[in-house]
Amino acid sequence: MTMKGKTGLAPPRSTFSADLPQAVDHVTTVEQLVAKIFRLEAENRGLKEQEVEQFNQVFELTCCLTETQHRVAKEKDRLEKEIEGLKKEKGKLLKFQKQVQDAVHGYNR
Repeated sequence: MTMKGKTGLAPPRSTFSADLPQAVDHVTTVEQLVAKIFRLEAENRGLKEQEVEQFNQVFELTCCLTETQHRVAKEKDRLEKEIEGLKKEKGKLLKFQKQVQDAVHGYNR
């Protein structure tokens, strides 16, 4: 073991050599290592582009959902007002029906 290994400034040679094949995924030449680095960078760029595309899709869907929720809420309000109007109309018709029944009943006496 070297003096550097004892001070903690550098790992002992045996540990570094043992970890090297795992770290570079069994790459044997510098050219292969550089090619692997470029391939990984390209994959990383591809993933980033894919993430951006997915984000854009999610954002677009969120906008559509928000717009749809707004339209549904507006339609719900319209229908609730229409229901209230129909209930009032029903009340008037029931009142008129009662008046007609009372008139018919009074006429038949």
